[in-house]
Amino acid sequence: MSIALKLATQNDAHKWNEIVERDPQGNFFDRFEWCQGLGVISKKIKPLPLFIEEDGKVIDVFPLCLIRNSSRKSLESLPFSDYGGGPFFRKKAMLECPEFFGEFINNIIEFGSKNDCLNVSIRRAYFQDLINKNIVKKPVITDTNTCTFIISLQQEIDHIYNGLKKSRRTSVKEGKKRGGIVRQAENLKDLQNYYEIYVHTMNRLKSNPLPYRFFEYLWNVFNPKNEVRIFMAEYNNKPIAGILQFIYKKVCYWTGNVSLEEYWNKRPTDLLLWHSIEWAVENNLELFDMGGTANDPTSGHYFFKETWGGKKRTLYNYHIILQPKKWKLYKFVAKFVNKLT
Repeated sequence: MSIALKLATQNDAHKWNEIVERDPQGNFFDRFEWCQGLGVISKKIKPLPLFIEEDGKVIDVFPLCLIRNSSRKSLESLPFSDYGGGPFFRKKAMLECPEFFGEFINNIIEFGSKNDCLNVSIRRAYFQDLINKNIVKKPVITDTNTCTFIISLQQEIDHIYNGLKKSRRTSVKEGKKRGGIVRQAENLKDLQNYYEIYVHTMNRLKSNPLPYRFFEYLWNVFNPKNEVRIFMAEYNNKPIAGILQFIYKKVCYWTGNVSLEEYWNKRPTDLLLWHSIEWAVENNLELFDMGGTANDPTSGHYFFKETWGGKKRTLYNYHIILQPKKWKLYKFVAKFVNKLT
């Protein structure tokens, strides 16, 4: 048995997506176009979509990015994504094949070392203890800081509604009564309206917004395939909130919720989210994934998503440290800078 990694090119996009489509564990964030799109965000991000080969035959895909900044280089699968690692990291069978899995991981480590990377990070995998000292000889940091909530849509809409916490049902009712309307984005002007509220939201959260060109890329690539939806809440013809979601293989991935705080009393987010769930049921989707959030019951985002009645899934992040001394220095400096800001 010989495991190798091969860089996929644009000409391989169809073959790549066929593998993701066939694999029951393949999801939207494994798509070739998604991995390539991450490079649109910044020149510091270099997409590296890798085929996994066994004895010269392609058996799986591994979306990866090389990230360069002033303090370090790292390999990540995947930044700015709800899931990383590709279908490979969602297969329980991998737990039963330590030799195969170990050879694959060591290929990734070798690739990272050749590129002078500080670490290799696999984000939001399904299983615990995938990467440990029995698999690799490098230090491994594992955390469970992320989770998601998933709503089954294969039930009557009234049953889904009754599964909401009472306070959430009240908010949905208020959202319907307070004059807001929901409209689906249809063109780039609507996308720009969404982006304006997105930038406002990110500034409120003191986070750096992603560039407009990334959202335009998503719209141009996935909207013609009916794999992206933006719903906008409006009040007196003014956009006051928006929701971005991806649709793939009977799953609706909710992400990118944005709003203007002066209209929070209109409950636009509750209105939008319930509309999205209804839309997903009407279009015969099977799951509604509410997206990654901090795995902390005291956080506001966790509390909000929990009240929608979905089943919690804990996600596992793995960080393989390739240069332990430099990693400690990097973390020390990062902690010091955070205290100053």
